[in-house]
Amino acid sequence: MGDMLSIARAEIRRRDWAAIRCGCGLPASHLLDGLMEDVLTCAPAALAAMDKHAFEGPFLRDPAPAVAAVALGMLADGLTPRQASDVLWLMLQLAAGEGGDEDPDSSSLYARTFRVLRGGLTLVYREFLNNPWGSQEARELLEILEVDQSKHAFYEKFLRSTF
Repeated sequence: MGDMLSIARAEIRRRDWAAIRCGCGLPASHLLDGLMEDVLTCAPAALAAMDKHAFEGPFLRDPAPAVAAVALGMLADGLTPRQASDVLWLMLQLAAGEGGDEDPDSSSLYARTFRVLRGGLTLVYREFLNNPWGSQEARELLEILEVDQSKHAFYEKFLRSTF
């Protein structure tokens, strides 16, 4: 990233992590003690380690919306295709979580996480069209998050027509 400012790092700094209860029971500020730095480098073990923190199996935990925003920031900052695939996997864990309604006006953890992820659909479409390693995760995310299924169907057809 060189001298460019990082959207992912800005998303980390804009949160009051100490006020967020982590899925492990500690204040989420403990995620900043190395784990989040490893997440920013797309270390697969660090992304998987978000289990028990941002989600636990199929259930979302309080850091989920903040972690979703950081993941979208990482995609926006630019990653290698394999790194983006790993970040899409993390986003898929958050999007596929259980624990609430999908009502966009709801204040539930699930709805708040969905709103964050839906805010980055253009980035997911970019990965779907251009990332051979992440296209399956992107496809699954679009199936879950995209409200306009005709748009999703168009992109599926568009992708097939270009090969």
